[in-house]
Amino acid sequence: MNRPEARRQRHPHHPLGDLAEVFPGLSVARKKSDDGVDTPIIGVGDLDGAGNVAAAADLERAPLPLGRATDGYRVRPGDVLLTARGTQLKVGLVDEVTDGAVLSANLLCIRLRPDRLLPGALAAWLITTRGQAALTGRYHSTTGLLALTTPVMRGLPVPLPPRATQERAAALFDATRIGYVAAQRAADARQALGLAVITSLFTSEDRP
Repeated sequence: MNRPEARRQRHPHHPLGDLAEVFPGLSVARKKSDDGVDTPIIGVGDLDGAGNVAAAADLERAPLPLGRATDGYRVRPGDVLLTARGTQLKVGLVDEVTDGAVLSANLLCIRLRPDRLLPGALAAWLITTRGQAALTGRYHSTTGLLALTTPVMRGLPVPLPPRATQERAAALFDATRIGYVAAQRAADARQALGLAVITSLFTSEDRP
């Protein structure tokens, strides 16, 4: 008796534009100016590659006007950020510590309707091999740099699993982000200790 082959479950896919608002960042002149309010700016380098976005206190700043000119580019907790232009494909999930920072033009913001798809679940899928492959297939460039447009991103088919699956994926994504930060801090501490010991070897007096 032949055993039936197991079939991999396939969740329904929907265009991202049906699940979220997708918009590009603001082109920011970072030169010093007396006009505007000192404002934290999120760039590609502020995404660490593991899904984290730097805190607003650690971001570069630029003078920007208040009001409608910038309000539409300020990120909120739960926003998913994605490289629009650059050399690396990065994904980041905005936490409370980055709330209110302004998105730069090299990034896209995905603001989901959480009643349908959790931000952590989408971010988790985007960093998987399948998610990365789906994104890579939509990037284009004639200069060797990545380029992803808002209309193309809105048309990206994304999986819509059951709520329980979304919650599990989001929880695992948060755990991996926290683990990455902890490992990075431990590595930095080891490096600092090693450099301190090396420095002392070259500055201490030789003893017979």
